[in-house]
Amino acid sequence: MGHNPSGGTLIRLAAQTFRCSAAVAWLSRAKLAALALLLALQTVAHTLWAIDQPELTAKIDAHLSHAWSDASLPAPLPASDATFLRRVMLDLVGRIPTANETRTFLDDRDPHKRAQLIVRLLETPTHLREQARFWRKSWMPQTETPQFAPLARPAEAWLLDAIARRQPLNTIAQQLLAPQRISPQSKGSTNSATFEDAPRSFLAISQYQPELIAANASRAFLGVNLDCAQCHDHPFSRWSQEEFWQTAAFFVRTDAGTEAAAGELKIKIPNSDRVVEAKLFTAETLEWPEQPNRDSGREMFAAWATSPSNRLFARAIVNRLWAKYFGRGIVEPLDDLSDENKPTHPELLDELERALVASDFDARLLIASIVNSRAYQGADDSATRASEGADFPYFTSPAARLLNAEQLDISLHVAAGIPWERAEESVSYDRSERESFLDRFQDDSTRAATRSIPQSLTLMNGSLIARVTDPKSSPAVLAIADAPFLGPTEQLESLFLMTLNRFPTMSEQQILSKYLDPTTNSDARRRTISHLLWALLNSSEFQIVP
Repeated sequence: MGHNPSGGTLIRLAAQTFRCSAAVAWLSRAKLAALALLLALQTVAHTLWAIDQPELTAKIDAHLSHAWSDASLPAPLPASDATFLRRVMLDLVGRIPTANETRTFLDDRDPHKRAQLIVRLLETPTHLREQARFWRKSWMPQTETPQFAPLARPAEAWLLDAIARRQPLNTIAQQLLAPQRISPQSKGSTNSATFEDAPRSFLAISQYQPELIAANASRAFLGVNLDCAQCHDHPFSRWSQEEFWQTAAFFVRTDAGTEAAAGELKIKIPNSDRVVEAKLFTAETLEWPEQPNRDSGREMFAAWATSPSNRLFARAIVNRLWAKYFGRGIVEPLDDLSDENKPTHPELLDELERALVASDFDARLLIASIVNSRAYQGADDSATRASEGADFPYFTSPAARLLNAEQLDISLHVAAGIPWERAEESVSYDRSERESFLDRFQDDSTRAATRSIPQSLTLMNGSLIARVTDPKSSPAVLAIADAPFLGPTEQLESLFLMTLNRFPTMSEQQILSKYLDPTTNSDARRRTISHLLWALLNSSEFQIVP
């Protein structure tokens, strides 16, 4: 895939990232060193996929170009370098670029700089952490709730470890559905506290109840919403109540030791006299092991669900990744991959599904291909979307999205000149402040057009915004206000580059430069810079992944 940084660079990056990541409490020094070494050894100049990234990107472009032509839509213009840089860094590493990174990229005249940047970002430990967080939220959204929040950090650390070891996504999912070790002490607990127990987090969020495991597993891993069939036949899809409970029967653990034959996996449908046996809702049949054990039902379902031959699993992965980078899936909603809910681009979904399976469920191929595509790198098309409606299905560019809680938290630190890797070392760092901030921004969908009133008030008056704009201690404020070689023009440029990742327009220069008087004393300059920084951080532009 091109650029191949040295092992020393990767180990240093891994140490910086993992040292202060949410996962650090669950990783020993030995595991940290092993992760860094694995990353260094497994990052190669050319990844041996059955299909290479430029070929898959070309197929994405061809599918979408055909759709644009059929809809009489013009092909998208390319986004500016500034827009692309901000977009791809937020999407791949979960933060905005620094002012220095922005200047360097904008000054680079290499025509291949975008592809080179993508390769570099995909090779960073920060991207691995972003992927771990994404799959934890996608597969276990319940960990965002207070009841199951204690499971989030160990689960994410376990996912990070698995992703860093290049385990295929279907292998990771299979381990979550059928973890090899479930101790009697673990069952029923919703407060996992060890890295080793983290794989059982998926069962824990389902409270070890067969019907909840069935509903959560089908939704998270297969993109199928069986929930509505729990009490009655699904009103809009073909799933029946009997099929729901047949699925739940896979997760009934018998008390017969090693003698759990397929026929013993039975469950009674509530409020009825019917008892059903474990059976796949797709009408496929399974070959049971000759010597089944207590966990055979769960293991059989997990093996079937994550098999390369199970199109639902691969399509669900593809659809979730596409939605992550474009703001909406090829199929919406993401948990309704039913025959009745047709994809907007069926041939494209088929193409990406085949590529994912051929890559041995390596998400890097899909991600690299998507973010290198013409559509992902397209200029903002919000005017077209507004005229066509919210369900505009043509993907002429990513839909603008609000920064999620973690992106916003980290980006505020980066904009203020506080490197996120060292945020926890800051004397002013307050862990409870961060958790409170994340809780405030965690629940609302990033697809919303604006922040809620409580969120807006937090951004205007909260302790975090006060700290990062403090005229007496903010690194950004002090660096800009006290630099003797920066005049008003350069000060504004620095503020815009570190917050909005672009240069100010001429009108912005004219309006704002009058507030910057180089003849005032240092305290007055700091207050002015602080106020301007506060205004930029509270602007709608800062809140958006463009």
